[in-house]
Amino acid sequence: MQTIGLINDDENEVGRVHIGILSVLNLEEDAEVSVKETNQLAGRWMTLDELSTPEAYDRLETWSQFVVDILKK
Repeated sequence: MQTIGLINDDENEVGRVHIGILSVLNLEEDAEVSVKETNQLAGRWMTLDELSTPEAYDRLETWSQFVVDILKK
């Protein structure tokens, strides 16, 4: 795992009191990843194109939108 940056978002109450750490994790192609708190969360892999659609992008928290924007560059 490699940390590549920090995320700061002073535009909302949560962002003003938190800082994000952006890390890259390289996995084997057949690696299995699962959500532990399945009663609260669901997870699935999405491509950058899928994350960029308004249906997905508009549902992301702002710090996640920042990451999508950076990855699209």
